[in-house]
Amino acid sequence: MEPLSNAARRSLEALLQYPLGDSGRAYLERRGLAEVASDLRLGQVSANPRPEHRRYAGRLVIPSFSARGTVCDMALRSLEDEDPVKYLFMPGINKRLFGLDDVASAGTEIHITEGHPDRMSLKACGLHAVGVAGVNAWKAYHSRIFAGFERVYYWQQSDDKGQSEGLGERIRASLGGVGVIFVSAPPGHDVNSYLVEAGRQAVLDLVPRDDDSEGESSDRVQHFDDDGVEIPY
Repeated sequence: MEPLSNAARRSLEALLQYPLGDSGRAYLERRGLAEVASDLRLGQVSANPRPEHRRYAGRLVIPSFSARGTVCDMALRSLEDEDPVKYLFMPGINKRLFGLDDVASAGTEIHITEGHPDRMSLKACGLHAVGVAGVNAWKAYHSRIFAGFERVYYWQQSDDKGQSEGLGERIRASLGGVGVIFVSAPPGHDVNSYLVEAGRQAVLDLVPRDDDSEGESSDRVQHFDDDGVEIPY
């Protein structure tokens, strides 16, 4: 993974400065995500933004942070569900996993979802999660990032079963000895739509549990960043 250029880093940092507007907050409330807006550092590009951000005017700012906590990517989401271009991304920045800052604090278990809304939805439920933007976004070196976990929960998208199964099996094969447990929302739902309809506890009740998985081990778990370097505690 190539490091960000200074220009790209400055542009990402500038996007982080936009506060969340009223329309952005209303959108997040409709999707059950308003309570995690601050923790996820969500914002909204203003109607009169910096010149280089004009094409993103009015869009929700969804930053992605590396395992070391630095901003490394940005998704700009339209607030209009009928918009044919729901997401725009910064040019010249290689796609990374979304939310790798959760890796260092997740303990022995972590969740993987497809895309941004489902990852944010699991965060709203109090879970540590990382998002993957489809089957082609999973790379072989990602196995190093998750190698220290005892359990990895992969959330399938029931409305796109074929692609989800392909990604899930790719993750399972890549992680080898790490237990990958598949989780599905009810038919016709993704994680976010089920959160909105049924609430946080209903989402949490979908996670398989047994006597061996209650609580987290007190043993130290090694976690690794995007480059395979161990993250110190």
